[in-house]
Amino acid sequence: MPRVDLDLDVAGKDLALLFKIIEGEGLSAQLASFSDRSFDLTAKVLADMSLGTVSIPDVRMNLLGASIKGDVQAKRVQTKTPSIKGNITAGGPDLRP
Repeated sequence: MPRVDLDLDVAGKDLALLFKIIEGEGLSAQLASFSDRSFDLTAKVLADMSLGTVSIPDVRMNLLGASIKGDVQAKRVQTKTPSIKGNITAGGPDLRP
């Protein structure tokens, strides 16, 4: 069974451009109206399918002036009774249209 040990670090100056590449014009047009479109994401991902576990002990995102951090732990991921636990902390401006 596969095992993953991944350190992810993604950053850019224009989140709208990234979404335009991924999904076209929909969300990217809305994101283009924000003055600060920079983003960064860091995460550590550990998965062992032979054990049925996925762990993201630290994930951090900064985008659109907001910051999000948290962690996720999953067990029995390939069964009918998976278990997922996590924590999330977020802060930033009110992003209502």
